[in-house]
Amino acid sequence: MNRLLLGLSAGLALGLAIALGVRAGAAASPPPQEPAKEEGALLRLAFADRTPVWRTVNLEDKVPAMLVRAPEGQRFVLTDLWLLAHERLPVGVDEADRLWLECVSAGQRQVVFDQRVGELERPVRWQTGVAFGPGQEAWVAYTFADDQVKRPRRLHFSGYYEPVEPPLLDVRLAR
Repeated sequence: MNRLLLGLSAGLALGLAIALGVRAGAAASPPPQEPAKEEGALLRLAFADRTPVWRTVNLEDKVPAMLVRAPEGQRFVLTDLWLLAHERLPVGVDEADRLWLECVSAGQRQVVFDQRVGELERPVRWQTGVAFGPGQEAWVAYTFADDQVKRPRRLHFSGYYEPVEPPLLDVRLAR
């Protein structure tokens, strides 16, 4: 019986060696040479260094108001606008009222949008935001459709400042 078990174990060991690709005398052969180390790929990481900004401004009928001026080296990204009634002088939002947003830079004005409130999704939200570059200003104005209404409208906005050239970190990947 011992001879049978010994024969089965030797056969099993030989079968495993063949299946695993081990050959006789493999333990005595020298280890394969490691290939020369090559430098890995260079990965450049840019950090999203964002500073949140939010504020509420009071808007008078047809009187422009500056929301922000982007500082040098930074851009301002406007992501959300909410139209709110003033708590002391509440007036509902009329679908025919107008809201405009402009970018002012070096004395030049560029209209971002000028639309009736009824045409805007409320609150106004942008997936990517509206970007204002260094030194540019974001201005808004609200116009009541009813000329008899002379009450302030509150506008809440949010966004963030980010560097125009974000900080970079170079990382060498191992091969």
